[in-house]
Amino acid sequence: MQEDFLHFIWKHQYFKKAGLQTSDGEYINILKPGIHNFGSGPDFSEAKVKVGDLTWTGNVEIHRNASEWKLHRHHTDPAYNNVILHIVWNEDKAVFREDGTKIPTLQIQDRVDKELMDSYHDLLNFHEDILCKPWLKNVDKITLVGMLEKALISRLAKKAEIVRELVEKCQGDWEEASYHLLAMNFGFKVNTGPFLQLSKAVPLKLLMKNADNQFKMEALLFGQAGFLSGRSADNYMAELKNEYRFLMHKYALDENVLQSSVWKFGRLRPSNFPTLRIAQLSAVIHSMKNIFSAMISAGSIQVLRHMLSVTPRAYWNNHYRFGEITKNKSSKPGKSSVDVLIINTTVPLLAAYSKYTDDQQYMDKAVSHLQMIAPESNRIVAGWEGAGVTASSSADSQGMIELFNEYCLKKNCLSCNIGTSILNRSAFKDA
Repeated sequence: MQEDFLHFIWKHQYFKKAGLQTSDGEYINILKPGIHNFGSGPDFSEAKVKVGDLTWTGNVEIHRNASEWKLHRHHTDPAYNNVILHIVWNEDKAVFREDGTKIPTLQIQDRVDKELMDSYHDLLNFHEDILCKPWLKNVDKITLVGMLEKALISRLAKKAEIVRELVEKCQGDWEEASYHLLAMNFGFKVNTGPFLQLSKAVPLKLLMKNADNQFKMEALLFGQAGFLSGRSADNYMAELKNEYRFLMHKYALDENVLQSSVWKFGRLRPSNFPTLRIAQLSAVIHSMKNIFSAMISAGSIQVLRHMLSVTPRAYWNNHYRFGEITKNKSSKPGKSSVDVLIINTTVPLLAAYSKYTDDQQYMDKAVSHLQMIAPESNRIVAGWEGAGVTASSSADSQGMIELFNEYCLKKNCLSCNIGTSILNRSAFKDA
C-alpha cells in the first residue's frame, strides 16, 4: 500500500464513514479533510474534525503504519504539534506529540472499497509505458484536454527556468543568453553540447563586431569550432582559414578552440551535419542580429519562420562539409527544423520573459505559436496516439511529452487528473 494512495483516499474521502472511531473508541465526524500539502510538514492543513464532544481545527498526517510517525521523528518536530488526527492503514503503535499528548488515530484499511484498490493496483501494474491506456477511452475529453494543458504549462515553466539560468550566467544579458539557446538548438540534440561550447567560444558581442560581414562570422565560428585546422580541403576552406588566422590574433581566440572530434557526424543525415548547421546559424545571426528582441516581438509564426529560414553563403548550396561537392540543393533549414527551433528557442524565451516581466501576453504568445505548429513526431507522441489520444498541434505534443515524462514514467497517477478520473469511477462513496 503506497502512501500516495492513502492521500488520495483521504483527500476524496473514499472510505466508509459510518461509525468512525479512533483506536480509543471515540467517535469521529470529519467536517473538512483539509488542504493537501505537497511541501514539508503535515500532509493536510486546515482540517476540521470532531472527536468525541470536541471539534478540532488543525493538521492531518497520513502513514501506512502508525509506527512511521516515530520513524520519521515527528514526535520531536514542533511542526507536527498541531496534528489533530493521524490517518493510518495499519495501527501498529500509539503515537504522541512532542509534549507527550496522544494523537487520535483512525485506521482505514477495513473501510476502503476493494474495487477501488484493485483498480489502483491494475493501473500501476499495467505493462505499458502509458499505464492508463486500457481505460483512456472512458475518460471524458474535458479531463484529457485539461491535463494536457496543465502538463504543457508545467513544461513551459521548466523551460523558462532553464532560460532564466542562462540569462543569469550571462550577467542579465538576454541577447547573449538567446544566442546560446539558439546555438544549442542548432545542434538538434546530437550536437547540442558542442554548439553550446561554440557559442561560449565565440560570444555574441564578438560576432556583432563583424555583423556586416557574413564571411568573417563564418570564419570565426568554423575556426573556433575546430574545423579549420589541418590541411585545407578546398579553396573556400583556405579562404576561411586565412581570415580566421587574422581574426584569431586580433581577438586572442586561440585558447578557446574546440577539438573537431567533439562534433558528431555518424548516423546523421547530411542535412543535419554540424558543418551545415554552423553555416545556417551564422546566416541567421547575420540576418537577425538582435535575436532576443526579434523573437519576442515577432507577431506571427510566419514571421518567425521567415527569420529562421535564411540561406547561408553560396558555397553551402552544393556542400554539406568542406571539400565534398554534392548536387545543388537548398541549404537553408527545412520547415520542420525551423519549427523545432521555434519550439525550443522562441517559445522558452517568451515563457521566461513572461515570468520575468510578470506579463501574461508573452506566455499567451508562446502557447499561440505552439498551436500554429504541427505536432512533433516521436516515440512518446506515437504512444499517446496508439492509446487513442490525438495531437492536433505542438501544444498538444509538448503536453504529451511532459505528461509522459513526469507522470506516466514516474507512476504519478494519483497526481494526474486522468489517473484520478479513472479511479473515481471505481471509488466507493459513503452517502
